[in-house]
Amino acid sequence: METKKLYDAIEAIKRLNKEQNFRTTMFNVYKASAKRIVLRIEKMDSSKTPLEACKFILHDALIGNIRLNPVDHIQIKLIVRYFETGHAFRIQRISNFKNYPRYGPFQSYLREFLHFLSENCKSRYTIESYRNVLSQFLNHLSNVGCRKITNISACHINSFFKLLTKTWAITSIRVASSAMRSFIMYIESDSTLIYALPKHCPKHFPIIPVLTKEEDKLLKEYIINDNASYKNKSIIALCYYLGIRAIDIINLKLSDVDWNKDLISFIQSKTGENIVLPLMPIIGNCIAQYILQERPESHYTNIFLREIAPICPYTEHSSVYNQVSQAFKKLGIRTNERQGSHLLRHSLASRQISSGTTLGIISTLLGHSNIDSTTIYLSIDYEGMRKCCIDPIFRSRRSS
Repeated sequence: METKKLYDAIEAIKRLNKEQNFRTTMFNVYKASAKRIVLRIEKMDSSKTPLEACKFILHDALIGNIRLNPVDHIQIKLIVRYFETGHAFRIQRISNFKNYPRYGPFQSYLREFLHFLSENCKSRYTIESYRNVLSQFLNHLSNVGCRKITNISACHINSFFKLLTKTWAITSIRVASSAMRSFIMYIESDSTLIYALPKHCPKHFPIIPVLTKEEDKLLKEYIINDNASYKNKSIIALCYYLGIRAIDIINLKLSDVDWNKDLISFIQSKTGENIVLPLMPIIGNCIAQYILQERPESHYTNIFLREIAPICPYTEHSSVYNQVSQAFKKLGIRTNERQGSHLLRHSLASRQISSGTTLGIISTLLGHSNIDSTTIYLSIDYEGMRKCCIDPIFRSRRSS
């Protein structure tokens, strides 16, 4: 294999990163990625050229045969581009965002930071939220005459949050504070700036929607007895009994199910942590029947595939929402109320709390990385809250 060309491509990417003012953190990330890529290619058939090897890896990642680190995926694409054109370059996308830094140098800082978040597997919702906050902050710096990131002071941060409180809900300030903390740590600025951020921001605790007892009973009967497709029942059973997130359901692989030990294990998309859950008989039976009777023949390793051309894995978690919504429509429930897989996740937590399960076990079952995320479900334990109520004390009016 012509390894010299491969190293030339990696050096070209390194120069590109330098030209685009990548920071030390990102240089180290790409350096580690390059080592993994070279190792992976060296283990492959020596008759393949580096270009063929890279394309083979990308194809394997696309069909789900291998799980590729996000940075490795980006760097391999850059290597392919170098082999095909003789140059390493990134295709610049014009932003459609209305809220974006007006000052040119600030735009590049923000782009690089968002790229950093993406390569560290932050969700697109987190990235969009942070982009909105930081765009407003960087525009605020421009308005007050600050043109250098290194000149940011505690006064700039204080005045920015004072401005935010005029239009933002007090519970949303928490998100802004989190975004600013990540950005300050990323730019390797003066660590004392962290202390200028608002502390003890109140958290938003919404009213959690759950299934009523009647809806719960109907859905359980639907999974057991209804003549719906096994795919539909499998997806709903995974949501109803295990509370698996929609994004993790569409990413489930055949190898994630251990039929001998009756377990399901996978890496959660949201937290990046491994979770092991029991394969209950009702879930296992539905999935087995789907694989044997309904699942199209395919080289893809995802459990759930589209049933119409093109036969491939689902790419959006809205497909899980559609499956749940379809069941609700058939049962004639929740026609004008919240639907979707997350409702079933909430309902699972509600059932567990009602049966006396501890928060620690519920947190593990739901795959929360922090038990504090689970405490929000205490607000739906109505029976438990009734026991905490204090009888009112009535005072009689004083006689005149």
